[in-house]
Amino acid sequence: MGDTGAIRDANALAIDCRQEEALAVLDRAEASGGLSAYLAELEKVVFLLDLGREADAEDLLAQRNARVGATADDAAEARSAVEESLAELRKARKEKTGQATCTDTVSA
Repeated sequence: MGDTGAIRDANALAIDCRQEEALAVLDRAEASGGLSAYLAELEKVVFLLDLGREADAEDLLAQRNARVGATADDAAEARSAVEESLAELRKARKEKTGQATCTDTVSA
């Protein structure tokens, strides 16, 4: 199954506008394999989008889709999951910090 707890830890870091640390946690989760690797890869796309790194996020999502042989429906489902996760991340951050984004606190 891998280290699915790392996904929660990374999300908590991202809510606190510590995305670079969150990405490092996801790298470790991805290396552990299993379900956590699958989840970590999509969550990386979310964090990159949150950082405003759209090109990096799109590249990573395209690489993931190619590697898993995603159909058009699969790719659309992955994109929808990413968009939903990004909205949830920003909602949780707004509830905790009063702001949905980290524009003043994050360097890309």
